[in-house]
Amino acid sequence: MVSLKVISQLKTHEKLSTKGDSIQIESQSFWTSWTRWWRHESRHHNITTVETILDSAFNQLTLRMSQTQQTPQDWVFFDRLSSELIKTRKGIYNLQETYYSCSLTQATLDCVLEKIDSNMTAYNAFKNALQGTSPPPPPPPSPSSPGEGASKEEY
Repeated sequence: MVSLKVISQLKTHEKLSTKGDSIQIESQSFWTSWTRWWRHESRHHNITTVETILDSAFNQLTLRMSQTQQTPQDWVFFDRLSSELIKTRKGIYNLQETYYSCSLTQATLDCVLEKIDSNMTAYNAFKNALQGTSPPPPPPPSPSSPGEGASKEEY
């Protein structure tokens, strides 16, 4: 959860550092590019690390949802993870804004956001099924964008 919290704190034009034992936000300075080069730290490596962190969280989510019966600790975990993923999504969006000129990074981060969305959708369906409720119907298409379907719900 700590790594998700760090990712969620990313602002536009901030970069992650994933070398060493932890993930952290790089402070903006004249030396940032040079130190990243010196540590052999690449955008690709950092995004792969973010994906690994998220995959670990999703694996925990799937494991706990697959149990026959959930404990109170599982529900605390679900609530905390759900909350952190909502915030993490914003941090990843900010990272996408930072690398707006790189189509490969944009596409990769789009896939990361889609993975968060699909896991949150699965969790919400799981939670609704256990509560005996069904999810609300999707909103109708907005009048300003005919033919596009429902707007995406932000997590």
